[in-house]
Amino acid sequence: MIILTTVLAAIFLGASIYLFIHMNKAQKPFKSFDKFYEKTETKHELELVLVDKLGNKWFAFKNMMETPPKRYTDLQAATRWGELGMTPEIFVREMTKARALISKDPNTASIKIQDLIDRSTVAAEEETLKMIAAQMFLLEGENPMILTAEYLEKKISIWEKDEDAKGFFLHKAFTSLRNLSELSQRDLLSYLREEALKKAMKRTRRSLTTSLQSVKK
Repeated sequence: MIILTTVLAAIFLGASIYLFIHMNKAQKPFKSFDKFYEKTETKHELELVLVDKLGNKWFAFKNMMETPPKRYTDLQAATRWGELGMTPEIFVREMTKARALISKDPNTASIKIQDLIDRSTVAAEEETLKMIAAQMFLLEGENPMILTAEYLEKKISIWEKDEDAKGFFLHKAFTSLRNLSELSQRDLLSYLREEALKKAMKRTRRSLTTSLQSVKK
């Protein structure tokens, strides 16, 4: 029994050593790549642009031309949606609703489509400006290569608590989108609130009109 145990232990030890040696060899290319990446990857230079009321430090790329490819691509996409005054989520949600109502309730479907058209005629929408600002500005500790869902949520949460910080960053996003630097941060926030109110009132009026038309029929 002792001899059998000794033999099995020797076999197990030999197999473990064999596997360790081969796994170590297999990892060498990855280790080499890591060292190569560390040497060649650009160290993005950031500059401090704001410390908000909650003590969070915000940064921007010192040279926008050195924005990492993924973040730059996402920023361009956010800018394009910003020009249309909506986000992909809003567009898909409203168009899905409109499509479902086209045959059942053409008037309501028309209202939803008109709402999307109206969005493209306003100077800015708060949701889209947040997406642009979130790509342009980084929180301390954030990965400069890509904006993650975690950091997007952090930024939006901070802006909900700090009106001044929200005004600062939305204004930066707005001027990059519309090139209208003469509009102050306070005026921009007032404008966004007024537009949101107007949009709600339009929806209410259209809904009432549709309801009255249905009653007459």
